[in-house]
Amino acid sequence: MAKYNDKEGYITIEFTDRIMQYLAQVKANFMHYNIKEIANFRSIYTTRLYELVIGYKNQKCFEKSVEDLRGIFAVGEKLKAYKDLKVKTFEHGCNEINEMYNINLRFKEIKKGRKVDKVQFLFDSTAIHEIKQLY
Repeated sequence: MAKYNDKEGYITIEFTDRIMQYLAQVKANFMHYNIKEIANFRSIYTTRLYELVIGYKNQKCFEKSVEDLRGIFAVGEKLKAYKDLKVKTFEHGCNEINEMYNINLRFKEIKKGRKVDKVQFLFDSTAIHEIKQLY
C-alpha cells in the first residue's frame, strides 16, 4: 500500500504479508555492500566490476567470456572492439579499485587463436581494511 500525503509532501508505504515473502527472497538473492565502498568510484563500470569481485571474494579469482563481460557492463552496441571494451571498462575498473583497496586486482587475457575469448580476474583479498580518500 502506498499513500501520498499532499500537505506534508511525503509518501507512506506499508508492506503487507503478501509481499513479505518476496522481500525475504531479495535479501537472499542480491549482493550486500556498504554504499561508502563504491561512493568514490568515478565510473559505473568500476562499480559493476567491484560487484563481481565481491561475488567471488572467497575464490580470489574468476573468469568471464568477453560476451559475458559485454552483458555485465551493459555496453550494448557501444565498444564493439575488444580493445575499447577492455580500456573503458575492466582495465579502468581494476585501476580505480586498486587506488582505493589493497587487493591487487588484475586480469589475464585468455585467447582462442589470436582472439581474446575470456578474461581471468585475480585478486589477493577482498577484505576492506581501509578506504583511501581521494579528495
